[in-house]
Amino acid sequence: DLGPISWLLGMKVTQNREAHCHTPKVFIPHFDSHHTISLSQQSYIKAILMKYNLADCKPATVPMDPRIKL
Repeated sequence: DLGPISWLLGMKVTQNREAHCHTPKVFIPHFDSHHTISLSQQSYIKAILMKYNLADCKPATVPMDPRIKL
């Protein structure tokens, strides 16, 4: 057993394990609406920004305002 997953194919994996059923001296995990798994590509995005010298660029909201004329 390698333990809980934290990285998969370059994506960070975060699990919410707070959704468990507790009975006296027995711990039985179950999945419900409170158990979540999140994937993040933040480290990949940062690496791409560094590679192309864009790490210091200012962020922009997306989508753009449709009234802006280019």
